[in-house]
Amino acid sequence: MFFLISSDKTIPSILFSFIIFLILFVYIIIIYYIRDCLNNLTVKNINMNNKKEKLNTLPQHVQVPHGLCKGQIDYQILGLYAYLRRYMNKDTYSTFVSLRTLQGETNLSIPTIQKYLSILEEENHIKIIKGEKKCNTYVFNKNSSLYNKGFEMYTFEFMKSKEIPFKEKCALIAFQERMMNKNSGRGTISSTPLEMSNILNTSFSTYKRIEKNLINNNWITIMKSNAKDSETGCVKNVYTFDLEAIGQAVLFNQKKIEEHDEMLHKMQEEIERLNHEVKLLHKELGDKNKESVKSATIKMI
Repeated sequence: MFFLISSDKTIPSILFSFIIFLILFVYIIIIYYIRDCLNNLTVKNINMNNKKEKLNTLPQHVQVPHGLCKGQIDYQILGLYAYLRRYMNKDTYSTFVSLRTLQGETNLSIPTIQKYLSILEEENHIKIIKGEKKCNTYVFNKNSSLYNKGFEMYTFEFMKSKEIPFKEKCALIAFQERMMNKNSGRGTISSTPLEMSNILNTSFSTYKRIEKNLINNNWITIMKSNAKDSETGCVKNVYTFDLEAIGQAVLFNQKKIEEHDEMLHKMQEEIERLNHEVKLLHKELGDKNKESVKSATIKMI
């Protein structure tokens, strides 16, 4: 009888110990969760800062949004757009580059340039503000949904190169968006010739002429593969582009290893602090359990 009565008296103590254990357990879970959140947040900040620093340390380049070469816009209009972007004011998203300058850069006739600019305006990629003495201002549509789809970069060296004819340069601009493994200095596309012409949004015969010139200048090599197009059943080729030869490799091969030492150090310190706190909680939990068991044993005696 005495034992049963004493045992009943230990119930509040055991219940109290269980509540303490539960609180400490939940607290430990919260600590681990906070630690993981801090870790993920720090990694995201490092990645964002790496991207910003990389863009700031890259050579001068033009940025062209993905998905532009479709509808009325073929590879040559895409190329003209890239030249316009080269002269863009980053603050106003506009340029007043002259038609004569664009003609000198592209070797296109002025009527052709005007036609291409009108198509870009019709497609809502630029707005043409007529000026005096035929000096127009071209305002880029920075609110276009294309700006959320990423962009390709093209060095000023590549854009200014006189060794690469305008049509071939426009084709390379269009192809780069589809290239894989660009970090190796040699971008690759696995595709059929018909698909390659579709990327340029031009006729197959036009594409074949451009392909011939790219091969003759060693800017591209083509190898047969075993892969087949799922729709047509045609065998795909592997098109390898020499980004080094055309002045584009520098954008992808930069081995900038400036690590964010201070940020990484703070992250490590925070993780160590949380680990230490978890250890203390484990110890505190163990001590509480020991005290509860000891108290319950004494009361039973």
